[in-house]
Formats: sequence, structure tokens, C-alpha cells
Amino acid sequence: MKVAHVTNCYSRQNGVVVAIDEYQSGLNRFGVESIILAPDDSPSKEGVVNVKGTVWNGDCKGYSRNATFTGEIKEVLDDFDIMHIHHISAAFPGIGNPITKEAFDFAKKMGKKIVFHNHTRSDIYFTVYHPVGTLIPLISSEVIRKINVKNCNDADCVIAPSQSIAELLQEWGVKSRIEVVPTSIDFEKFASGNRKRIRADYEIPDETLVVAYIGRISGEKNVLDLLPIAEIPGIKLMFVGDGMQKEKLEKIVRGDEELYGRGRVIFTGQKP
Repeated sequence: MKVAHVTNCYSRQNGVVVAIDEYQSGLNRFGVESIILAPDDSPSKEGVVNVKGTVWNGDCKGYSRNATFTGEIKEVLDDFDIMHIHHISAAFPGIGNPITKEAFDFAKKMGKKIVFHNHTRSDIYFTVYHPVGTLIPLISSEVIRKINVKNCNDADCVIAPSQSIAELLQEWGVKSRIEVVPTSIDFEKFASGNRKRIRADYEIPDETLVVAYIGRISGEKNVLDLLPIAEIPGIKLMFVGDGMQKEKLEKIVRGDEELYGRGRVIFTGQKP
């Protein structure tokens, strides 16, 4: 069996990209050949096939802007059995996710099995990151849901990262088979942390409890809801990562010395 992972973004580090890497390495360990079809700016490494085209800059940096499956790409995919698609086919009518759309069209034409992985609440994500979505969020969300449902129903199987997402997709009208597969974590990557060094670097006493958020600092993650944690005596709140709401969080913290002063909230920035 051969599996082709399809993504509209790969050079930009995010949860979907991490998951794709984990799936590919896991399949390879089980002797299943897999490749990653990714935008043209993606890093050149074994198992990654770059789809010729252009990518966006700005907030959508790293996402495919336009792309076409050339004859060479189609030849590579000819003996693959499954297209594992990780993004919806369009962010909005006229605002496409071209690699995903090409993959859906190719799979249908060639009779390939399609697995659609519903990593993201795209109906929320789009209203945060795209100008059209921020201007007309209610209309945008409804349109995105319809695209999302169509992609799911065009697939032979849908993967949901949680039971709640699976139930939501069914409420929206998804009829395809849905399997719940929580996104995995490589514990070894988190096992080498040096507690003493980190506390020394950020001047955190041993008796102080640290609550850490690790991930993208952006609106759809509800990071603002974490700030009250820093008001609890004996606790420091640490944000590890970067994102569109980091600057807003920092401004709130700087503006209320009484609640968040004395280093109660720590921003480490992006860490490898």
C-alpha cells in the first residue's frame, strides 16, 4: 500500500504539519511507503514532492496560492493507493487551496481512495486569518462549512481528531464514514527538557508553579482566556510560541502592572 499526504502548507510550522510528519514516519515504520505533496517553497528532503506553483506571503505565508498537478506529479501518484488530504479544497469561492483541489480531482478521476483529515475548524480559522472572513464572518463561516461538508462526503473516510469534531461534522450533514484518531505526540521530543536551566533562565523560584501554553498564540486558540491564571498567587504563566495575538497579549500584560507585574506572565517566543 502507498499513501500520498496532501497539504497546502508545509514550510510553515503548525499543528497540521507536525501531524503530517508524524503520520509519514509512522507509516514508514510499518513498511508503508508514503510521500508528502507540498507547496513549491517546502524544504527539499526525502519523501517530500514539491508541487510547482506560488505561495502566499503575509498572514497566509507558506500556503499554496496556485498550483497544478503536472504530468510528472501524476506519474508519481499513478501507483499510489490512497490520497490522505489534510486541508479543505477551498478557503472561499475563488480563494482556493489549489493542491487539495487538484488532489480531489485527480483521485476521483483515477479511482484512488480518499481519506480527508478534518484537522481544523476551518469555518472559524478563516474568519480570523483572511480579510474576507473578518469582514463577513457569519456568511464566511456558513460557506466554509458547506465546502467542508462536501469534501468530507467526497471522501471514502474522514478522520476527526476528537469525538466532539466527529459529532459536529455529522450535525453539519457529513454522511461518510468518520474515524476518531487523536493527533499523536512524540513524547521523546518533550522528555529532554532541563527544568533547572529553564527556571534559571527566566528567574523562576523552585516553589513557583509554572503553567505553560505551547503553541500558536492566536485568537482561535482562546489564549486570552488563560490570563486569569496569572492572577493566582504562586503561579507564573508562560507562553511558548508566536502568533498574531502575541502582541495584544503583551500589551495587556504591560498595561496592568498590578495584576501581571513582577514577571507573572512570561513570553519566550518561538522555540525549536
